[in-house]
Amino acid sequence: MFKRIELRKFNISNKFGIKLAYTALLELDNGKSQDTVTHNLTEIMYVKEGKGAFVVEGKTFAVKKGDLMIVNPDTLHSETSCGEKFGVYIIGIENYALQNPLGVYEPITLLSDRMGYYLEQLFLDYETQNLDFIENITCLFSLIINDITQKADYTPQRL
Repeated sequence: MFKRIELRKFNISNKFGIKLAYTALLELDNGKSQDTVTHNLTEIMYVKEGKGAFVVEGKTFAVKKGDLMIVNPDTLHSETSCGEKFGVYIIGIENYALQNPLGVYEPITLLSDRMGYYLEQLFLDYETQNLDFIENITCLFSLIINDITQKADYTPQRL
């Protein structure tokens, strides 16, 4: 199952000017894969549940619940479930790439599950569309980008 929520129309961005294009939830059953794709924007992929693999530019990375992967624009990538249900939250961002100090692709294991909470809340706020949902999504998006840039030592680079 792939559920994508288009958010460009809300013009949500953070203090760096990083724009939120969409958010998505990908759920794959045991042994299933997504087709290899590329995009003209950066994707932040967070493993919500299970174990799987991200294949980025032909290199396979084993990932598990709580891992995060950043895939910058024009990069071939796919996702595969390994032995169980595999759930991944995906955020598409425009205008920026996120570079780590080594300039390589690798999964990030965060020390807390805040990222999962932020992403789950982002989905819930959109689906319920309460009075403050745009403000809530904007705050959650800023927290997500802050966690990546501060805790995982990634640097935003304007495209």
